[in-house]
Amino acid sequence: MKAGAGYTFFLDGAQAQQRTFSGASFPVLLNGQPGLVTEDTVADYRNVTVGNTF
Repeated sequence: MKAGAGYTFFLDGAQAQQRTFSGASFPVLLNGQPGLVTEDTVADYRNVTVGNTF
Protein backbone atom coordinates (compact mmCIF):
# COMPACT_ATOMS: atom_id res chain seq x y z
CA MET A 1 0.00 0.00 0.00
CA LYS A 2 1.39 3.42 -0.93
CA ALA A 3 0.39 6.83 0.42
CA GLY A 4 2.72 9.62 -0.71
CA ALA A 5 6.25 8.55 0.23
CA GLY A 6 4.91 6.06 2.80
CA TYR A 7 4.63 2.36 2.00
CA THR A 8 3.05 -0.51 3.91
CA PHE A 9 4.18 -3.99 2.88
CA PHE A 10 2.04 -7.08 3.39
CA LEU A 11 2.96 -10.76 3.18
CA ASP A 12 0.17 -13.34 3.03
CA GLY A 13 -2.33 -10.67 4.10
CA ALA A 14 -0.41 -9.62 7.22
CA GLN A 15 1.44 -6.31 7.53
CA ALA A 16 5.14 -7.09 7.32
CA GLN A 17 6.71 -3.62 7.32
CA GLN A 18 5.94 0.10 7.08
CA ARG A 19 8.51 2.50 5.60
CA THR A 20 8.84 6.06 4.30
CA PHE A 21 11.24 6.69 1.42
CA SER A 22 12.57 10.05 0.28
CA GLY A 23 12.62 10.90 -3.42
CA ALA A 24 16.37 11.66 -3.43
CA SER A 25 17.29 8.25 -2.01
CA PHE A 26 14.67 6.12 -3.72
CA PRO A 27 13.36 7.91 -6.85
CA VAL A 28 12.25 4.64 -8.49
CA LEU A 29 9.76 3.99 -5.68
CA LEU A 30 8.15 7.38 -6.20
CA ASN A 31 7.78 6.65 -9.95
CA GLY A 32 5.63 3.58 -9.32
CA GLN A 33 8.08 0.83 -10.34
CA PRO A 34 7.70 -2.01 -7.80
CA GLY A 35 10.07 -4.97 -7.54
CA LEU A 36 10.69 -7.98 -5.33
CA VAL A 37 14.14 -8.89 -4.04
CA THR A 38 15.54 -11.81 -2.06
CA GLU A 39 18.92 -12.14 -0.44
CA ASP A 40 20.70 -15.46 0.19
CA THR A 41 17.53 -17.46 -0.53
CA VAL A 42 15.27 -18.64 -3.35
CA ALA A 43 11.71 -17.36 -3.59
CA ASP A 44 8.67 -18.18 -5.71
CA TYR A 45 6.30 -15.20 -5.94
CA ARG A 46 2.69 -15.79 -7.00
CA ASN A 47 -0.42 -13.63 -6.90
CA VAL A 48 1.51 -10.41 -6.32
CA THR A 49 -0.71 -7.35 -6.00
CA VAL A 50 0.35 -3.71 -6.02
CA GLY A 51 -2.30 -1.24 -4.88
CA ASN A 52 -2.84 2.38 -3.87
CA THR A 53 -4.86 3.55 -0.90
CA PHE A 54 -5.81 7.19 -0.60
